[in-house]
Amino acid sequence: MLLNALALKVNLVFERYRLVPYGNRSFIEVLSDHKELPLYGSGGFRFLWDTKFDAAMVAFLDCLQQLKEVMEKENSEFRLPYKMDKGKIEDAATGTSLSIRFVADRVYHHHCFSMNYEDSGVCVPLEFRT
Repeated sequence: MLLNALALKVNLVFERYRLVPYGNRSFIEVLSDHKELPLYGSGGFRFLWDTKFDAAMVAFLDCLQQLKEVMEKENSEFRLPYKMDKGKIEDAATGTSLSIRFVADRVYHHHCFSMNYEDSGVCVPLEFRT
């Protein structure tokens, strides 16, 4: 997992989570209670109350935010294209914000496309908010 490799490169130890790269079964461990949050889906129907994947995406963004802060301290010119905060991603140019939650695939793909995530291959289930 690229995020883990970058964190290792800058000697970053995440505060609340531990990334566990395990191929297509990678997960994030919550350090406070040793709970595993999967970074993959089963591919089948998902119940609305099954929020582990959503929690994993919020944790992933938290880790990415921690990496961003370390990188910005080391290099004042380093910038990620989107602002992140507690599971929300915001495009400052358009004012569009997305929060991680379960939504229908059609809506998800439409809004991922509008923020250019689909082309980068890092699209995650998002809910569109303006």
